[in-house]
Amino acid sequence: MTDTFANHPQSISEVRAHKANDAALATPRDALISVLRDLDAGKIAADAMVICWRGPVKDGAVDTGWEGASPDVITTIGLLYRAANLICLNADK
Repeated sequence: MTDTFANHPQSISEVRAHKANDAALATPRDALISVLRDLDAGKIAADAMVICWRGPVKDGAVDTGWEGASPDVITTIGLLYRAANLICLNADK
């Protein structure tokens, strides 16, 4: 049996973040579940994906990391570049 998030409910913070177009109102878990919900429901037919994060580690330092599913490094870089452009285009909305 495969788990599916297709019918997973939206959290209050996810709804608020989408309504306000403000990523600061969502949690990283909200963002992941939102994408999983859309993938499992067939709303997104992704053939490549890059997920980046940052978080605190000991002594107040911050660490970053990423996971990816992509056919090659050019596609990975292209996805990151496209995402940066989309964020900039929507920053004032």
